[in-house]
Amino acid sequence: MKRKLYFLCLMASLSSVALAQTNSVQDELKPVPENRIFIPHSQESGTFPLYLETGEATGECGIGLWLDGQLTMVLYPRERSVLYLSSGSHELRASFEPLPENPQSEEEKKHFKYCKKNKPETLGFVKTIESKRGERIVAKVRSNQGYLYRIKTERKDNQEKLGN
Repeated sequence: MKRKLYFLCLMASLSSVALAQTNSVQDELKPVPENRIFIPHSQESGTFPLYLETGEATGECGIGLWLDGQLTMVLYPRERSVLYLSSGSHELRASFEPLPENPQSEEEKKHFKYCKKNKPETLGFVKTIESKRGERIVAKVRSNQGYLYRIKTERKDNQEKLGN
């Protein structure tokens, strides 16, 4: 009986630690600066919010995010943003950040070695998002040290609190 009680207490404390870490990650995400957002992203009638988060990204390269073939923004680890999209089907692509042809400094040269790719809009990971008015979707965009990109989506109930 003592073992079961000890095990239950241990599981409860581990669960509360995991929940606290999830909330702190959400709180630590910074907004994507306006100079790295390339499309209008204000709310209009008839649109649904697509929340973007890069809390799980660990790669050194910026993440280029294309929506329906158009570069929408460049994200870095621990950032968040929101796009307002029309209802229907949309193609979301996470890939290498588009970089200029020539590096301007020694630091950029090191960054270019791994992060400069020709036609990044044709590389990376593609996810089709199907949505309708009134729906909320969180897209967790990530990259890792091996430069693999992924997008994981979660549909949220309208009553759930989401970070902007």
